[in-house]
Amino acid sequence: MRDVFISGEDDATRAVIRRLVSDYNPKLHIIQSLPARGSEIKSKISSFNELARQYPIILLTDLDDDPCAPIGKTNLLNGITQSSGFVINIACDEVEAWLMADTEGFAYYFGIPLTEMPKFLPQKMQGRKPLSEISLNVKSSWHFTHQLAHLSTKSDVRAQVSVPLNDKTCKGKEYNTAVVPFIEKVWKPETGRLVSDSLNRMINRIQGL
Repeated sequence: MRDVFISGEDDATRAVIRRLVSDYNPKLHIIQSLPARGSEIKSKISSFNELARQYPIILLTDLDDDPCAPIGKTNLLNGITQSSGFVINIACDEVEAWLMADTEGFAYYFGIPLTEMPKFLPQKMQGRKPLSEISLNVKSSWHFTHQLAHLSTKSDVRAQVSVPLNDKTCKGKEYNTAVVPFIEKVWKPETGRLVSDSLNRMINRIQGL
């Protein structure tokens, strides 16, 4: 067994890391999850990088407003030389997009018509060749909570996840209660990696440890 730390900005993100470690490198032992809300990650990068000289750290964060993952990582490091033990992963555009990459599983579990699910298409993202990622003009989490969840045939999903279209709240009051069990028990990352290059890259990094 090899000891590692993990870090993600919310319960769903940390659940994704744990699931990927469990599926793709079960010889890794997660010592602890290092707390870091979205706004805190950048301020903690230096200390994470230093700790990674002793123990690998698997970090997962969202792309946010950066045009592509390499630029996002450069901005995150802000001039710091990345330690070889610091495994930085950036979900395009958010971890919710990775969950939706298992399109049929996501639609069935949350009671959403399959025809309403977003597509994953090759997109030019600053690099030499197009990469397959979710095709939306809004954040994938917003699309889920403000649009898809309202279409759910399951009343508990609508109650836990949905947010009124004109409400600036990001997520429903019991969002993690609804989403984390899907990540832990139902989500198929092996299916998702076929249409999301950023998910596939994280899986490869975890296997590489």
